[in-house]
Amino acid sequence: MKHWSPYTVPLYIKKKVMNKTFFRFFFSFIAVIGGVMLFIIALGVSVNS
Repeated sequence: MKHWSPYTVPLYIKKKVMNKTFFRFFFSFIAVIGGVMLFIIALGVSVNS
């Protein structure tokens, strides 16, 4: 176990929370782009057929 000082614990927790929110934002961003791409492809296919 690491020794935590009273100052490193809040920083560590803050860092973990920041990473979590960043990844959540990142994945939702990718999901939105993927959804838009699929939508455009589906539109293109339906128009062409």
